[in-house]
Amino acid sequence: MYALVDCNNFFVSCERVFAPYLNGKPTIVLSNNDGCAIARSEEAKALGIPMGAPLFKFRDIVEAHDVKVFSSNFSLYGDISRRVVDVLHRFAPEVEVYSVDESFVYFPFDITPTDALEWGRKIRDVIWRWVGVPTRVGFGPTKTLAKLANNMAKERSDGVCYVGADYTDLFKKTPIENVWGIGRNNTKKLYSLGVYTVYDFTSKTNAFIRKNFTVVGLKTAFELRGVPCFTLEDAPEPRKNRLISRSFGEEVTQLADLKEALVQFCHAGGRKLRKAGQFASALGVFVRTNPHKNRKNVTSGSAVLNFEAPTNNTLQLIKGVEALVKKVYVPGHAYKKAGIMLFELVQAHTPRQQSMVPEEGGYDHIGEAPALMEALDAIQKKCGRFSIGFGRYGLKARPSQSKWQGRREKTSPLYTTSWEQLPDVK
Repeated sequence: MYALVDCNNFFVSCERVFAPYLNGKPTIVLSNNDGCAIARSEEAKALGIPMGAPLFKFRDIVEAHDVKVFSSNFSLYGDISRRVVDVLHRFAPEVEVYSVDESFVYFPFDITPTDALEWGRKIRDVIWRWVGVPTRVGFGPTKTLAKLANNMAKERSDGVCYVGADYTDLFKKTPIENVWGIGRNNTKKLYSLGVYTVYDFTSKTNAFIRKNFTVVGLKTAFELRGVPCFTLEDAPEPRKNRLISRSFGEEVTQLADLKEALVQFCHAGGRKLRKAGQFASALGVFVRTNPHKNRKNVTSGSAVLNFEAPTNNTLQLIKGVEALVKKVYVPGHAYKKAGIMLFELVQAHTPRQQSMVPEEGGYDHIGEAPALMEALDAIQKKCGRFSIGFGRYGLKARPSQSKWQGRREKTSPLYTTSWEQLPDVK
């Protein structure tokens, strides 16, 4: 038996954990740079605030109905997500984190539909009492059916639903676009073939589905028929590339400001690589001016450097950035976005041999220094990401005043990840 546990309006729910006065009030959370609505409470949805719309387009609704607006606080959301997953591991040993607010759970024993509903109510109750986040739970004999059940749980007062492969009447009423994995393009194609419901799809022959939708579509059909084809991915395939980028709060014109931003991206990239046990074979840097300011005169630049041997050393990345940024920066241009790309990631590499000849651009190797990186990670984890850094680009304790930092004017405190911002209990 599979279950999909989904946190309701997750980012808003996280804000409400430590600010209960928000309960019952229209609330939204904005994207980076306080741009678009990426999470809405049910009250905000009822006011007609659209998902993904820029704030300026519905500011009149915000002001007229006193909508509470928050900047995204991903440190808080990530920590709350981890706590939810910790609870799920108490119910079953196999949990797949599908996204920050969704997780699949596999029960390796037989459960009747009635028992499944009881398990779901228990899961919801414990997460609510221990974490403070509302959830809904869908059960099914396959992941696809569990996902379908989770969608239907929205309409149930107890937030729990079970869907079996023999629910023919239900399948005849369920639009095919509600099925997990059936995207917009596939929906259009299915409509053109006379397939409008889940029942229409599962009634087609295997040969028909394979011909029109490849093996993935056939697996989806089997899943809807109750035959498991998608198992839990406890260890997803490692990423081959990593992107760390940001749109700046203000346009950046000075090389020093651009370097400062890219160096902070190197710190983030190095941490992610070491946490995943990965090494980058190459480093890329890109910059871009504001496409919304002058669409016909957008300027961008990029450059790539191949390492002599794969690395996850932050100082190696920084030295690479210093060489590359000189190739992409053009004086007089105002840059709105920049980032680094870590290419051809590998899980292990042979020990580096010191190069006796510096590469073009003055780049030279400094060794891996794993002990130094371990110390760096430990200090930043304990004292904060901006507590220590390298050289003139790493000494700002908290570069919140830097031009490249995105706008986050309405950010809530880091209630669970910062000693200085722990909530007061009176």
